[in-house]
Amino acid sequence: STFVGRSDDLARVDKLLGESRLVTLTGPGGAGKTRLAVEAAGRLDGDVAFVELAPLAPGADVAHAVVSGLGLRESALLSVDRRGEPVDRLVAALADRPLLLVLDNCEHVVAPTAALVDRLLRACPRLRVLATSREGLGITGETLCPVLPLALPPPGVAPAEAAEYPAVRLFVDRAAAVRPDFVLDGPTADAVGRVCRALDGLPLAIELAAARLRSLTPAELAARLDDRFALLSRGSRAAVARHRTLRAVVEWSWDLLADEERTLARRLTVFRGGATLPAVEAVCGLPRPAALDALAGLVEKSLVDALPSGRYRMLETVRAFAAERLAEAGEAAGLGAAHAAYFLELARRAEPCLRRGDQLAWLGRLDAERDNITAAVRRCAAAGRAAEALRLVALLSGFWWLRGLRGEGAAVAAEALRAQAGPPPPELAEEYALCLLNAVLDGSPGPVADPVGVAGAVLSGLPGPTRYPFLNVLYAMAAGPPPADVLTLLQRKQVTGDPWMQALSWYGNGAISLYAGRWGAAEADFVAALAGFRAVGERWGLTMTLTELAQLAYWRGDWAAGGAFADEALETATELGSAADQATVISKRAEGRAGAGDLAGAEDDYRRATGLARSAGAPEALAEAEYGLGELARRRGDLAAAQQWYAQAQAHCPAGWFSAEQYRSFILVGQARVELARGDVPAARDRLRQAYRRPAAAHSPEYSGYAVAAAVAEALADVAL
Repeated sequence: STFVGRSDDLARVDKLLGESRLVTLTGPGGAGKTRLAVEAAGRLDGDVAFVELAPLAPGADVAHAVVSGLGLRESALLSVDRRGEPVDRLVAALADRPLLLVLDNCEHVVAPTAALVDRLLRACPRLRVLATSREGLGITGETLCPVLPLALPPPGVAPAEAAEYPAVRLFVDRAAAVRPDFVLDGPTADAVGRVCRALDGLPLAIELAAARLRSLTPAELAARLDDRFALLSRGSRAAVARHRTLRAVVEWSWDLLADEERTLARRLTVFRGGATLPAVEAVCGLPRPAALDALAGLVEKSLVDALPSGRYRMLETVRAFAAERLAEAGEAAGLGAAHAAYFLELARRAEPCLRRGDQLAWLGRLDAERDNITAAVRRCAAAGRAAEALRLVALLSGFWWLRGLRGEGAAVAAEALRAQAGPPPPELAEEYALCLLNAVLDGSPGPVADPVGVAGAVLSGLPGPTRYPFLNVLYAMAAGPPPADVLTLLQRKQVTGDPWMQALSWYGNGAISLYAGRWGAAEADFVAALAGFRAVGERWGLTMTLTELAQLAYWRGDWAAGGAFADEALETATELGSAADQATVISKRAEGRAGAGDLAGAEDDYRRATGLARSAGAPEALAEAEYGLGELARRRGDLAAAQQWYAQAQAHCPAGWFSAEQYRSFILVGQARVELARGDVPAARDRLRQAYRRPAAAHSPEYSGYAVAAAVAEALADVAL
């Protein structure tokens, strides 16, 4: 068959064989080591001998097998004196002979193979050896050449781009052999990409999967990979037994493991997305020296990848096999509890650090553990351990919002809420409130009719400050500015002596003054908040405060100052890596560019913001950018395009929280201006009345003025009511 996707590997092997007399191709089963060795050997000038060691039983005489192999392939060797030990005969035959000896599948006889190769290389100066093995031979002078899985396309790439990735190219090549009409189009490319990613880019697994297209569509194949070992159970009848099915590939490696290596391998499956060494030692229950030795053995035998980041990761196919062994051992529940306890403690340590100058380092740590974190919440929820699930969501709320992963946080919050049957005990009231707010801010339905009201009651009923400062943030986002009596109560409970909470308090006071139209007071509070967030080095608070200062500058007509604030806000949002916040800030910068007359620059910004908002799954940021595009179209006189953008923005505004109501009002004002331009005064009047009533009905009267009222008043004057 054709040899696909390994041109770089071939060049690398060529180079290594020119520099070293012993090169060992290592990698997991099914990675294509044998095929690469054959192709590399076939490109070289000179004599080549290929010896297959897979049929040997552990403990067999490797030297005798090599003698037999060479005798079959090299007739000149048959003239060598057959008396004496096999090793001596090999030395005599190869002492002065230039030869590349390929030893295939050494892993189950690695010790005797290593001894033989060491002797031959010392005695035969013109000999070179190319070995394939799931672990290195471990002798002086050996050069290891890892054979990695084929490169995979990221989700969502176009078919033409996906077809350039080696894993997809191999799938398409093998699929065409069984389905000549196979075409890589939009839906097909998505399914093929999912299949290749699920199979870790392993060539053998991809070939087995492609062969299934005789009876399945690519989408059906992708949907059935949860049971990959049953699905990929039919390979070539001519293949050796260990390569006929996916299960046989993994079993071959599993059977070569020591007992402690098997124990650790099955326990590692509790992790998702890999693990650090401390996590492995804490969760997997092996004594420290034994855990480290077993982990090193799994890495050497290509069942675990040691990543440059210091993390350890199993290929998903190996993980699926080892997870079956974990279930058989009856250890799944205990390991799941240990895993959740470890990440709950990590979350406790991380939570206060997310509000300090070292927040980027802690965000990076939590980024690396995202899969483990969500797995821990879901495992706790599924096992009925609601208290742990609620605590994990509460502790990690700041992480999800700082990183712009609000949809991800909302999804696991909803699962934690389903695990909590009925009202929570008093000691979990704050955790429950945070779960409710995470869910409602993403538009997810909760278990109560008025989640924002429940959260507000929890905050108001606390005897002192909340244990979770981010509860104040999410409540303000969902509820908007509170009535004066509630505001006074909450301000009494502010954390004293916490610089971040003090800065947040100034920010909150500034927002309240802004909503009430007291722009001077708002600016003073925002300036104080900015200094506070700068002092602690917290970037999310900086981003939010700079954005509000930009807005105030725009309302004064100072486009240059507002643009400077927006540019700095974009820098801090970019440092945080939050696409949602970047989209919001870029829309704010676009507003300033439009105000200064740079409509082309504003449109570029708004379109960039829509892309970021879509990628982040942030509907409120998407609505804001689409509203801005509608305003630009209206100013240019393209009323049809303006109405289309306004309608899209209205559809994307999430229901149930304060900012969404603001933007619904802005959109209604924009639509009213379009109606006015068309001469339909009654329709314009109706939309303006809706725009004014929305915030007034949803929030306290003292806050209904804000910018909505200013925009409505301006439009009312236009309508001459």
